[in-house]
Amino acid sequence: MAKLLYHYCNHKNRRKQLTQKQIDLIIEICFHYMLTSLKVAPIAFAMKTLHFFRNNKPWIIEEIEAYIEKKLHNSSTGFQSVVRQIS
Repeated sequence: MAKLLYHYCNHKNRRKQLTQKQIDLIIEICFHYMLTSLKVAPIAFAMKTLHFFRNNKPWIIEEIEAYIEKKLHNSSTGFQSVVRQIS
């Protein structure tokens, strides 16, 4: 699901067509994946998707940074790569 959301939101025109309710739902789903997934791929797609909406809500950036700070010290190289991509 996180990968599907990322590929859908990757297109600027599609993001512009989303309602605020849909954006809020996407944000909620992505944070759920970040907090519950044990694999790097869903977390990576969720973080990249949230990066698209970082300007919609100011707290998104703060939460992503706090999550990265918590996880970065013992993370895999895949996770570190995603952090570099969105930074």
